[in-house]
Amino acid sequence: MGPTPRTHWVKLVFTSSAQEDLNRVRIFLEAVSATAAMRAAQRIKKVTSHLLDHPRIGRAVLSTNGMCEDIREVPIQFGMSRYLIRYQIQTNEIRILRVFHFKENR
Repeated sequence: MGPTPRTHWVKLVFTSSAQEDLNRVRIFLEAVSATAAMRAAQRIKKVTSHLLDHPRIGRAVLSTNGMCEDIREVPIQFGMSRYLIRYQIQTNEIRILRVFHFKENR
C-alpha cells in the first residue's frame, strides 16, 4: 500500500535559515568525506520529501512565543549521528525552518 495521495497541491520550501544549516552540515561533512556529505544530502532530501505526503509525522513543538503554529520536528538517522528537521505546516506548503545536529544548541 503506497502513500495517501495528496488532496491538494503542496510545495516544500526551505527557509534561508534552513539553507544555511544545510550548507553548514555539508561543509562539515565534506571535510571528513565527500561521499558522506552526498549521502547526508540524499537522506535529508528523502525525509523532507516524505513530509509532503505525511506532514504530521513529526512531533509537535511549541513556537518560541509559546503559541501552537503547527511546528513539528522529525529526526533523521545518518550513520552514528542524528539530525533534526524542524518544519511548519501551512495551507499550501511545508516550510523547512531549521536543520540541526542533535548535539547542537537549538
